[in-house]
Amino acid sequence: MPPEDVLQHYSAGIELLKEFEGCEFKAYKCPAGVWTIGWGSTRRADGAAVKAGDQITQAEADELLAAVLGEQVLPALAKIPHWEEMSPEQQGALISFGWNLGWDFYGAEGFGTLSEVLRDRRWDDVPKALLLYRNPGSDFEKGLRRRREAEGALWSAGLEASGSPVKASRSGGAP
Repeated sequence: MPPEDVLQHYSAGIELLKEFEGCEFKAYKCPAGVWTIGWGSTRRADGAAVKAGDQITQAEADELLAAVLGEQVLPALAKIPHWEEMSPEQQGALISFGWNLGWDFYGAEGFGTLSEVLRDRRWDDVPKALLLYRNPGSDFEKGLRRRREAEGALWSAGLEASGSPVKASRSGGAP
């Protein structure tokens, strides 16, 4: 998919990602201590790591975002079972989540709950599962909670818009 189509098709998720990441034209160290630039990118278009002193324009930041989404993020997320059944909003919620925590999250250690609800098509449990990934007790919890809630709301909006059948949740407790 051409970069402009990526940005248009997944616009709701990309706008959410942009809202929480912000766009920085000068390299900065993110809370994890990694040099970052643009819309939260840790690597340049050529794959080189961002370093102190790097600068980028708005156009370059937008192009970098589209390229990384099209070349790395979407191919990784497309491995999630039932990806093609999801609405653009549902996919967008996972794009934002994956951009923040790593787009190879599905099936990875520490992501068992979210991987399970996605695998089992327990769509109504996805917002609750997203909320688990907020670093409780950390200085970042409040912001991560807001992001996970926004991702969950986008997921739910996409579920309602698509009229997708919802597989019954397990009874009781968190997903």
